[in-house]
Amino acid sequence: MYKTLSTSQLTVIIPFLNEGEEVAHTVESVCRYAGGKVDILVINDASQTLYDYEEMLRPYPVTYIRNEKRMGVAACRDMGVRRIETPYFLFLDAHMRFYEAGWDRRLVGYLAEDDRRLLCCQTYALAKDESGDIEPIPNRKVSYGTFLTFEGNTPLSPRWIFGEDPAPDRELIDIPCVFGAAYAASKRYWTYLRGLEGLIYYGYDEPYISLKVWMEGGRCQLVKDLLAGHIYRKRSPYRVTPDELMYNPLWIATLLLPEEEKGKVYAVYRQQNEYLFQQMMKRMEENGELLQELKVYYKQILRTDFGCVKQLNVSHINN
Repeated sequence: MYKTLSTSQLTVIIPFLNEGEEVAHTVESVCRYAGGKVDILVINDASQTLYDYEEMLRPYPVTYIRNEKRMGVAACRDMGVRRIETPYFLFLDAHMRFYEAGWDRRLVGYLAEDDRRLLCCQTYALAKDESGDIEPIPNRKVSYGTFLTFEGNTPLSPRWIFGEDPAPDRELIDIPCVFGAAYAASKRYWTYLRGLEGLIYYGYDEPYISLKVWMEGGRCQLVKDLLAGHIYRKRSPYRVTPDELMYNPLWIATLLLPEEEKGKVYAVYRQQNEYLFQQMMKRMEENGELLQELKVYYKQILRTDFGCVKQLNVSHINN
């Protein structure tokens, strides 16, 4: 189901799978601290029927969609963007908390100034104890975005950037890659970049979109003091399979990286599991029509040299 024409400027898009009561807690936090009217779109990606999520969310002003078959977080995010009626959106995990009144107006203001931004909220690391109480994770360092690795056993994986505040006098700072719990963009720009098309199920959403933003000439930025509490869990409520963790970086490398860099990524995953690598390459061939279409499209719109984008990331190694 979906509601009538919105008068909001921002939609919070929350895809989830098997999150339990945290879905309602997250929505409640969004509503409590939003300074204006925000739309909320909650997408249940075929969760097991242990909870009546629709009934759980009935007290809140949300649009609720339930997928009969699992699409995966990337496809849910893209579907959510297609369905919203607001110019801007915020992706949010379903185990989050807000602490600042008017956080929504700040995001809308920044995006209205420049809609070729991908804005990331600052992570406030939380944990749930055995009694269910939520507490900050002690002694966690402040992070300033993430950067992508291009070497090692997991190329294209993000790594935290720790250290001193690189620009104490600025609210926004450029970062190589956003992190996944809370990031915002304009519907126009996300659609122009064609979102997360091609990824399967779970993983590498943020590296994929961040690379495209920088290669198009946009900017990934961190709102340093806009905290989004993220509950870090000891285990995932759903299974993540080896194929999706291999397929998605192979897709990104094939589509966006120069031949030499692509070859390095291929070599890593081939060495790790030759059989699975061949299966994923076969799967990519099955998606060859989309792959070729996107290659042609990105050749037209991605104009920043990849070397500059890579340098932006590798400059943070050993810092």
